[in-house]
Amino acid sequence: MFVVLAVSREANGEVTVTVAPITHAAPKNPAGMIKLTPATQRRLGLDADQCWVVATEVNEFKWPGPDVVVTPDGRYAYGELPEVVFLELRKKLLKASASRVQRTK
Repeated sequence: MFVVLAVSREANGEVTVTVAPITHAAPKNPAGMIKLTPATQRRLGLDADQCWVVATEVNEFKWPGPDVVVTPDGRYAYGELPEVVFLELRKKLLKASASRVQRTK
């Protein structure tokens, strides 16, 4: 599961998304992660195990990627983050972007 952060569309119709992963792994760097509340996890259809959004490990891929799975109702989106979580994610992303390393294939 991941959070879509940005979408860009090419003239040829290709869509590229930038995403931040959601994980169950306990944070090694709590400053770069956002703990989701149980209510947010339920709203997004996540299980009850604690989840975090990782703001320090964003990825880009062509949409839809091989790991993208549709929801039970045939859509791609499980829901939106609450505004307070989105704003915290944005703040952490901007802070992390100053030291981010660009990886290539």
